[in-house]
Amino acid sequence: MNIEELRAYLLDYYGTAVFSGMPMALIDVSKVKNASAEELIKIAEKEHIDLSKFIK
Repeated sequence: MNIEELRAYLLDYYGTAVFSGMPMALIDVSKVKNASAEELIKIAEKEHIDLSKFIK
């Protein structure tokens, strides 16, 4: 799995939420920046993101 691609996707996902008027998503941006690979996968699963996009 391409973890850095997943990280970039999640940063964009939450960054978009911040600029769409949801400032609490900024906390999620910080979590994604510092997350381990396992934590990123858990975050993506929580958001129902299709992880198959990141398998290389």
